[in-house]
Amino acid sequence: MSQTNSNFQHLHINSSASFAANSGRGALMGIADVIPGVSGGTIALVLGIYDQLILSITRFDLELLRLLKRRQFRLAASHVNAVFLTSLLAGVGAGFILMTMFIHRLLSSQPSMQLTYAVFFGLILGSIFIVYNMIDLDTKSRWLGSLVCVVAGIICSYS
Repeated sequence: MSQTNSNFQHLHINSSASFAANSGRGALMGIADVIPGVSGGTIALVLGIYDQLILSITRFDLELLRLLKRRQFRLAASHVNAVFLTSLLAGVGAGFILMTMFIHRLLSSQPSMQLTYAVFFGLILGSIFIVYNMIDLDTKSRWLGSLVCVVAGIICSYS
């Protein structure tokens, strides 16, 4: 298998079911992007597609330009994992637009506004615990580094 495809050979995203699943994941990311304090990146991390997303994005490089210049469009699409990115982006767009329309209604009256803010807070709090469980804190230096990052985050949030 060529170098272009080797990083993505473990991905089975060419089926319509995978396209739909990735669109659904993208929709969750788009919804999260509308919610204050929650990011689509955090959702990608929780859903287990963050590394795949970052790898796909980093493949927008000189090799891609070379493939495009040579009109090797299929190899270029494979190089950046275009099926994955396209399905994810379609979902992000749909989720973002739908949640933006829905959130306006939720924040229009006092009772639903309070409930909505409570849900937002719960999502933020829940994502903190999920990300915390993903961190490997097996040494004192990692504990200290994590503590410094948490304190820096709190300072940035309140400044």
